[in-house]
Amino acid sequence: MAADSGRELERVTRQYEDALSLLAEHLLGESKIRALDATLEQWMRGLTSQPGYGGLRGRIALRWVDGESPDEAVEEATWRTNRRSSSPPKILLRIWLAASQGAARYQWR
Repeated sequence: MAADSGRELERVTRQYEDALSLLAEHLLGESKIRALDATLEQWMRGLTSQPGYGGLRGRIALRWVDGESPDEAVEEATWRTNRRSSSPPKILLRIWLAASQGAARYQWR
């Protein structure tokens, strides 16, 4: 019974997190979300079509709604710029992305 309760709590927590991301995207509005998609796609062609891209976009949207600059959220999520050290070369990110289920890997940065 405890295992069932744990699974149910995990399921409900994931639904809550998904709802928060969707709400953040809704609050930002379609034009801002399209601009975010375009910026990320320009930075790394194909990123927005990766299986985990929705999660990445949702996490960036949450941080943006919370008052963080979208540029800072994108930079941290994608390592596009790292103030403490140099960014990995784009080719390394492409290899890493291909080897690790695409955008799903970025959303936990």
